[in-house]
Amino acid sequence: MKKIAFYLIDLLAVLSFVMIGRSAHGHTDSLSGVWRTSWPFLIGATVSWLFVKVRRLSISSPISGVIVVISTVAIGMVIRVLVGQGTALGFIAVSVAYFALTSLLIRLAILFYQNTLRSHFVTR
Repeated sequence: MKKIAFYLIDLLAVLSFVMIGRSAHGHTDSLSGVWRTSWPFLIGATVSWLFVKVRRLSISSPISGVIVVISTVAIGMVIRVLVGQGTALGFIAVSVAYFALTSLLIRLAILFYQNTLRSHFVTR
């Protein structure tokens, strides 16, 4: 799988998280509203990608997925507090769970699938 796919997976995870959350709370899905809610998490994801690149880790690895989850949520929540958007313990927990299910679980599933394919096609 190409590297760009993992960046897109993380980007779509942030945008889908924001749109689902805004919809669940009765907010309109205006472009400005989605942007206002998503930019702290997008910065968190971007920082995680830069960290992964500096550390020379593969963006597709599960370790990178853990870094993406932690950075996206931690940095996103800190920024939200700093700009007065607020957080709550439940919001943090849902964020961690959602990003773990998207950014991390997808990497684990792909790794499992690739290893399964290898084991079926490697002659012993």
